[in-house]
Amino acid sequence: MISKIARNSFWKIIQIIISNISIFVVFFILSNTWDPDKYGLYLLFYSITFFFMYFVVNGLSESTSKYIAESLSNKEIEKKETRSLIITSIIYSIIISLILGIVLFILKDYISKIFNREELTILLKIAPAFIIISCSSAIVESIIKGYQNLKYSTLTFFISRIIQISLLLALIKYQKLEILNVLLITIFGILISVIFGFIIIDYKYLRYIKEQKIYIINTGKRIIKYAIPISITSVTYFLYTRIDIIIIGKYCDNAEVAYFNVADKIFQMPFVVIFTFISAVFAPVITTYFIDGRKEKLQELFTKILSLSIIFVFPTTLLLFVLSDSLIEKLFPQYQASIILLKVLLPLLLIKIFSVCRTFLIATKYAKYTTRIVLFGAAVNVILDLIFIPFYGALGAVIVTVFAQLVVAIFEIYYLRKKLGLKLKINLNIKYIIGIIKSELIK
Repeated sequence: MISKIARNSFWKIIQIIISNISIFVVFFILSNTWDPDKYGLYLLFYSITFFFMYFVVNGLSESTSKYIAESLSNKEIEKKETRSLIITSIIYSIIISLILGIVLFILKDYISKIFNREELTILLKIAPAFIIISCSSAIVESIIKGYQNLKYSTLTFFISRIIQISLLLALIKYQKLEILNVLLITIFGILISVIFGFIIIDYKYLRYIKEQKIYIINTGKRIIKYAIPISITSVTYFLYTRIDIIIIGKYCDNAEVAYFNVADKIFQMPFVVIFTFISAVFAPVITTYFIDGRKEKLQELFTKILSLSIIFVFPTTLLLFVLSDSLIEKLFPQYQASIILLKVLLPLLLIKIFSVCRTFLIATKYAKYTTRIVLFGAAVNVILDLIFIPFYGALGAVIVTVFAQLVVAIFEIYYLRKKLGLKLKINLNIKYIIGIIKSELIK
């Protein structure tokens, strides 16, 4: 019988695959329909808006998921707190996201002046709706995740993405594919998933625990207290990985933002595939071995994962390097300037192999060291971005990204060896690699 963890891992992988396919489809449609200038403006809006709502999307949602999972593991707590946790998290999500949305709305003219783009003023008028709906979606998913039933969130996510892509194609047909229309469609698609999510939460969970009292203040304090450090870490990670677009938008034109994004999207595809698999399938095993004190098994697993990563990433990097010119020329003909950016980024795939070290640190009790490392990486990234981007544009951002992540990888390897005593061992035998995948999936 397949365990609940295995089922959730399966549905999580399916959801991430659907997410990345749909993201690529939307990315392909927009980048080929719009010129680089319009596409760059769209990306700038997204980056600014996401920066504002990271607190809810990451901190509050993770906190909610944690406390619901804990309440379900204790029957006494479950009887008293589960309904309160669900209702409180939804209320706090709406309140906080509404405040953030209003702040962004008030600052829209100031932000437009900072980036010297009057068009942002119009787009930021819908920021409150975008933030509230997106944060509600994150909370709904976290509640379902807390119940360890990812099947429903995956299905609702799939439906919303199908609707969004269908409406995008309809806009293209009727020549109405303006940025504002695309954002409204995005909001509508997310709203559909939120409505389905609320129906599932009520039908599957709330109706069975209606006798519970709701303690909004006390429950809210617990959720917020746990959410704050996660949110700080999330903002730090944003500065480490996604601040480039905002800084490029400040010092360069919209087209430069678009060129950077096209190169980054192509670069991220193979990385997401392999490391999504690693995180979803191996993270629970890592935690189990660590708790049981099975250091030899931990080392063996680390060798397996590192070997699996290398056997996938090396040929992928070489293939993308050789095909990068023709790939961009055929699929993204308006973005020839992205070719050099992609070629500079590709060696970073080899560096990212060692991000498995982060997976091991997070899955054990040493997650605080990854926070410190990422904080340092974020500082390096922002400082060097501010130095290089004004002079070299997107190329400067790419070079800084490679350097900052190399620094982070070195520190992660150091702490992995120091705290867990794991060594960098590799076995590139093909039969060995196939055996890894089979054995872990069967488990």
